[in-house]
Amino acid sequence: MNLILPMSLSALYLFGKQPNKPIKPTGFEMHETNETDSLDILIDAMIQVESRGNDKAVGDTHLESPSVGCLQIRPIMVEEVNRILKLCKDETRYALDDRYSRDKSITMFRIWKSYHHAKSSLEKIARCWNGGPQGHKNPSTLSYWNKVQAYL
Repeated sequence: MNLILPMSLSALYLFGKQPNKPIKPTGFEMHETNETDSLDILIDAMIQVESRGNDKAVGDTHLESPSVGCLQIRPIMVEEVNRILKLCKDETRYALDDRYSRDKSITMFRIWKSYHHAKSSLEKIARCWNGGPQGHKNPSTLSYWNKVQAYL
């Protein structure tokens, strides 16, 4: 079934399109793909590792700015997502409280993933989410990846 919808950059992020490539904004086909399926499974696994599925979880309380929500998002990630949206001329912006919303947290993750890891492996995506831009090179993120893999 084809469904024609107006396209915004936020919608493109949700469906894994790269904002820096030409895209025909006439609509898209609503169907599951292996890439989408595996990303959804990765997100579910990461939510289990990060918060055990608790949308109100607060972690890293020893830090000045704790991580919160189902994906344990820190303020710096909200800033990064808003920076990406601005670069892509998308007027959507996220607030710190949006981290407590599962849907908004997942959307922020997808925006970050689409911009920084459009072609990365699930392992690299997870390890960078846990350890920052070079997280995939940091041996300490291997234990995180092993925990995520247990849920895949």
